[in-house]
Amino acid sequence: MGAFRWAPLSKPLLAVGVAGLVGAFLIPRDSKSSSPIPKPASTGQRVVSMTEPRNDIAQGRVGGAGVVEPAMPETRIAAAVAGRIANVLVKEGDRVQAGDVLIQLESELAQAALQAADAELLVARAEATKTHRGFRREDIEAAVADADVAKAKAKHSADQLKRTEALGVLSSGEQIEAARAQRTVDEGAARSADAKQRAYVTGSRTEDIVLAHGKEAVALAHREQARVALAQLTIKAPIAGEVLRVSTRAGEYYSPGVSDPLMLFGQTQALRVRLEVSERDISRVELGASARVIPESNSKIVIGAKVVSIGRRMGRPTDGAGAESKILEVRLELESGSNLVPGQRIIGYVDAPN
Repeated sequence: MGAFRWAPLSKPLLAVGVAGLVGAFLIPRDSKSSSPIPKPASTGQRVVSMTEPRNDIAQGRVGGAGVVEPAMPETRIAAAVAGRIANVLVKEGDRVQAGDVLIQLESELAQAALQAADAELLVARAEATKTHRGFRREDIEAAVADADVAKAKAKHSADQLKRTEALGVLSSGEQIEAARAQRTVDEGAARSADAKQRAYVTGSRTEDIVLAHGKEAVALAHREQARVALAQLTIKAPIAGEVLRVSTRAGEYYSPGVSDPLMLFGQTQALRVRLEVSERDISRVELGASARVIPESNSKIVIGAKVVSIGRRMGRPTDGAGAESKILEVRLELESGSNLVPGQRIIGYVDAPN
């Protein structure tokens, strides 16, 4: 039997097999080695996403995240009463003056109530004036004349009864009774006319005057109540400033305490930054210290600022990062012409001693 000879194709296959055995011993057999590299655990610090890190500015300064806001506190505009929005007269970005109308609620019922109150007040004032001034001279003269006529008729009826009774048997019982009845009626009319005459001449009683003026005061209060109710349906700007956000539109129904504020209003001529500084760095921040502000959207923009106030109470970061971390709010006054807008996120760096 001849010696075994390697075929030409067997040599490459042998080389591949040897390489496989070597790889099996050199490569770890742990199946987890093929999983992605795990991300580092969160340290509780705010991660800032910026296009270009500004390590040159951060050195020697205390840094923190912040937000731009008006120098004066923002005002949330709301209505005092419930109602349907009839018209929104401004839009975001509009600048208005104090007293300008911002929003109008439907007011048809309130207008009708005011008209009714005006009519009620008009009647009450006329009654009060009439009671206070008394009757006109013409009315008094007419009352005196009526009283004189009534007295004359009563005297005539009394005389007629006497003549009828004097006739004796010549007068029937029916005639005498008729004369007596007529005398009674005429004397009653005379007393009524005399009382009316005295009331016209002496004027109204004090109690009547007080009552009439009281009714006038009540009508005036009702009218003022209706005027205020109508005015509450017109939402006006409390101060001059800029409309930052409009949260409603025509046709929506607003209810105080349930609906969101109708509008956010503020003075944006001067802007500040509310900067969150970690508690471990707050001792290095001083009033009047210079600062730098960089928008998160563009790290190439650097705006000068200075510290104008330091908070008096520790709090939690607004982004919720770090359940155990605490911050203190520091307010920075921006240089004029910053072109930032309220609500814009920034990174701030405050000059501080090491």
